[in-house]
Amino acid sequence: MDCATLKHKNTTDFFFSRRFLYARIESVIVQYKLQSWDLSSLARTHEDVENYLAKAEQCVKELEKLKPAYVHTISEKDFAHIISLVEKYTEVVCVAGQYASLKVSENSKDSEATALNARIDSVSAILGNRMLWVTLDFVKFPKSDIARLISAVPHADYYLRHTVALKDFLLSQNEERVINLKNVNGSNALLTVYDIFATGFTFSWNGVQITQNELLARVRDASPKIRKRAYETLFKVFKEQESVFGEIYRAIVADWRAECIELRHYPSPISVRNTSNDISDEAVKTLLKVAQKNQTVFQEYFVLKAKLLGTKKFRRYDLYAPIVSRKENKKSKNNKSKEKISYQEACEIVLETFKEFSSVFHSLAKSMFDECHIHSLISQGKNQGAFCSSSVPSVKPYVLLNYVGDERSVSTLAHELGHAIHFMLAAKKHSVFHAHACLPLAETASIFSELLLIDKLKELKPKLARSLIFQELDNAYASIGRQIEFVAFEQEAHELIKNHGSTNDLKELYVKRLRAHFGKDCDIPQCFESEWSYVSHIFHTPFYCYAYGFGNLLACSVFAQYKKQGHKIAEKFIALLSAGGSASPQDIVKLIGFDIASEGFWQQGFDVLKELLKGVKKS
Repeated sequence: MDCATLKHKNTTDFFFSRRFLYARIESVIVQYKLQSWDLSSLARTHEDVENYLAKAEQCVKELEKLKPAYVHTISEKDFAHIISLVEKYTEVVCVAGQYASLKVSENSKDSEATALNARIDSVSAILGNRMLWVTLDFVKFPKSDIARLISAVPHADYYLRHTVALKDFLLSQNEERVINLKNVNGSNALLTVYDIFATGFTFSWNGVQITQNELLARVRDASPKIRKRAYETLFKVFKEQESVFGEIYRAIVADWRAECIELRHYPSPISVRNTSNDISDEAVKTLLKVAQKNQTVFQEYFVLKAKLLGTKKFRRYDLYAPIVSRKENKKSKNNKSKEKISYQEACEIVLETFKEFSSVFHSLAKSMFDECHIHSLISQGKNQGAFCSSSVPSVKPYVLLNYVGDERSVSTLAHELGHAIHFMLAAKKHSVFHAHACLPLAETASIFSELLLIDKLKELKPKLARSLIFQELDNAYASIGRQIEFVAFEQEAHELIKNHGSTNDLKELYVKRLRAHFGKDCDIPQCFESEWSYVSHIFHTPFYCYAYGFGNLLACSVFAQYKKQGHKIAEKFIALLSAGGSASPQDIVKLIGFDIASEGFWQQGFDVLKELLKGVKKS
């Protein structure tokens, strides 16, 4: 049965016991219901996954037979065969891994799925190590032979060119082996210790032990007392382990400098991440500079938020406080539940939003429902939050939601479908080497979809649109202002640790930056001095966080052009998304006429946020 088409009416299958709306599309009654997904596009049983792993092993064995002939004079035909085996290996491992991870996501208590997921991680690591010679030897070939061989595999050209671009930072094979062993037993082991502590915490709440996710839900509570208590409870536990976290962080930063600066000779700690993302240091400097200059956008928003919350001064506790009208607040006090938005209506609104922008967006999003690639039903053991998972071009992405019928759920649906559209557009044109956009571009379609939705809701549901604008500004701060501030902290922290700074020095640095970041109109309680140790990205992937700001501001800039040019921009934007990861971010963004090295480009994104702020000030 087509999962989106209801052949008989049975309201007991739905999460909300409400009256459901129907939309007539192409003379078919279409009803979107909360449900699980169909993973048969990936695998039907665990036995299928074992077959994938057997195919991966066979690929590696075939590659190993070809290793003696893998010299710079290898023929284009033989080289293409080697790359085809790498591609085949990558596809089967990715499909197996995606299936296992999605099974765990739909039920974390499924012990068989958990064991299968761990097995795939172990097997892929072992097989991957046996294939290292393919890239390590390739980058050592003469330039003329590298160019000759790349021309033989156009579907992997950028992947190979970017690999060669990292050549100057590679060491000898023996040194690389030593570093791999060092990482396994050194920095990786420290990260494991960090995770054991940071993810293993439980928190006392009204005499009951709750998880971190359950606690964090309370920082968005309507009650200022509950928000304050939630933050203090969170950081009290992190403060108790600050000496451990401080030593772990100092060791990780020192290791980053020893390997990347002293041995590999990157020009700066952040250059390591920039090079991996294939973005110039200058472009990233420009992004960070413009972001610092526009901190007042968020500071003005927080002043407005304090006024709407009825407080004299904005407190850091109030960062994600919900904004409701007096009427809504009165309803809440009278214990009248806020009206829910049915999943049916949410799907119709989002699909209509996409249709008005582009028939391509609409058809791709609709196919996700038609082929049951969305898990929206709330169930026990299911992963909290939302995500879009993609693996290989031949398989549509999968989206996980926890739809509860509020405006955030509607926005999340648009966001995750934006991710799915992005991958499907790229998958039409590219192999597994290039189908995935790099991290700095990965949020572009998702944020753009949210902005389209807000624009649509201004027309359909003005009250809901106002709530979503507040949510969008909250999200913009969380993904732009906050994330880029983490990077600014990291830059100073790496320098501080280079000069033998202590854990207390890190705390002082963080609070100093936090106060400057929020400005004089915000109160920063003392408990937030421990917040830096809670930010896992700075431990696991240094300088990762600016990618969030990059993607969000790019989406805002595209949306600004859409408001000026209308549908003329749609074709260019689709071309940008269709590029996937087939070129550098700078070259891909040029497809739409933008220059990521230009201050004006980044300022455009902030100007969109300024317009959103003006909108809520008037409402």
